[in-house]
Amino acid sequence: MRPLFLTYLPLVAATLLSGCASVSEFPATAADVNFDGEQGHTGWAKYERSCLIRDVRLSEALPAAEKALGFSKFDLKKSDPAGGVVIGEHGATPYDYNIIAAIYVRAEGKDVRMRIHVQASRDIGFLGDATERNWPVEIESSLRAILQRQ
Repeated sequence: MRPLFLTYLPLVAATLLSGCASVSEFPATAADVNFDGEQGHTGWAKYERSCLIRDVRLSEALPAAEKALGFSKFDLKKSDPAGGVVIGEHGATPYDYNIIAAIYVRAEGKDVRMRIHVQASRDIGFLGDATERNWPVEIESSLRAILQRQ
């Protein structure tokens, strides 16, 4: 007879993994993103923010987005200049784990419009949805600081 925990181990593992955020869940390109959509806490462990950065070219914004993710300790997972998207993944923090951030960029005349999307694991955990709310703000602040220095 198998120990009881071995019987439930696959079920527990499947439950935990189903709550993880994945790069494949994010829109593939900026063309697939609603830049005027809802902002703030938009779902379980999900935060979004839009911003307009004046007098910046698309060719400057994408490398700045990569650097901004790096400053916030995200490892770069995808960078697609043609699609206007940069995606990074962050390790665990005291509040959340498996955090993925995507920055979508599109040109608007002489300006650049950006949409920052952050999703952490969606498991229940001990505290429920305790995802850090400041990820999009921190990433935007880094972006603006990088672009001002250029």
